[in-house]
Amino acid sequence: MKIIDIKQYKGKTYCLSLENGERLYVSEDLVFDYSLSTKKDYNEDFFEEIKQKHILSKAKKHALYSLGRKSYTYKELNNKLKELYGIDIANEVCEYMCELGYIDDESFAQDYVHDAIYIKRWGIYKVRFEMQKKGFDKAVIDKVLSQYDSEDYEEQIFSILQSRFYGKLDTPKEVQRAFGYFLRRGFNYSDVKRCIKSFIEENESDFEVEFDDEY
Repeated sequence: MKIIDIKQYKGKTYCLSLENGERLYVSEDLVFDYSLSTKKDYNEDFFEEIKQKHILSKAKKHALYSLGRKSYTYKELNNKLKELYGIDIANEVCEYMCELGYIDDESFAQDYVHDAIYIKRWGIYKVRFEMQKKGFDKAVIDKVLSQYDSEDYEEQIFSILQSRFYGKLDTPKEVQRAFGYFLRRGFNYSDVKRCIKSFIEENESDFEVEFDDEY
């Protein structure tokens, strides 16, 4: 099958008009890499090959653009590309991004957890849950979270108590409300109990908190 015409379509994309009336859109690189010409005869497999090459090239550019805007886990980017280009292309592109160092789940996880704990001030359970949603591998999650202990989370609990609950822990109802707030943010029950009790004692509140199964 012959190419009837080769014409620049948009930017670095070219339109190939084929003998059977079909139009094929390919990148400028493919036109020159394959020395495409209207003087040659090509078989149908050849056109299928360059079509797939063009799709792969588009997928790589899409991946680079996406990663340039924000970080993605391997799974997140794979799912994003899979919807547009199919699973085989998505897998190939993600592996290529890993080789280039543009996808590094462990490094991303380190930054993600640091921000989650010290900026968003989440507890360990919420951090783990959100990491699972983003598609981090369990081994990566366990490894990164193991670098933090109760002191790291307690620091955030005390900071929140000071900024949000100072002077507002004078009744059992107020303590219960604070307790619920921390548990919803994924903090460990024992850490919250210990910190609230210590905070109340340090601030010499007249209310003596007694923790039982209600909290």
